[in-house]
Amino acid sequence: MTDITTSVDSLIKLVKEREHLPLADAAKELKVSEDTIHVWVDFLVEEKILGLDYKLTTPIIFYVGKGKALDQPFNAAVQLKKEFLTTLDKNLSPEDKEKKWRSYVINLLMKSKSHFYKEAHIRNLHKIADYAWQVFVVKFLK
Repeated sequence: MTDITTSVDSLIKLVKEREHLPLADAAKELKVSEDTIHVWVDFLVEEKILGLDYKLTTPIIFYVGKGKALDQPFNAAVQLKKEFLTTLDKNLSPEDKEKKWRSYVINLLMKSKSHFYKEAHIRNLHKIADYAWQVFVVKFLK
């Protein structure tokens, strides 16, 4: 399976490599606006993946860690999958069980997609909502 890599992933990788990186330098290197980088950083700070400090008036980005908050929905998904699989007919093949699980999850995701985007907009994360949705779906379907 191929991993999805985005500009946000590139930002995290860049910050990890440099340890401390001025926000303006990150924008130049990634060829995106400082406003866009700031939106990404705000989200990643909230999720405890990156940190933001100021040297006088210069915003400096630094790496914090993976971000436990991002793992919580996926840990719940693992438990949900275990529970779901126990409800299926024991005679079903593992492939058929996996198909039923994927169908069930896709149905749940489609029901929650509009809510996800609404919450992203409320949190002023509309610029990265598509990326966040893609990551959520890919991780949830694993």
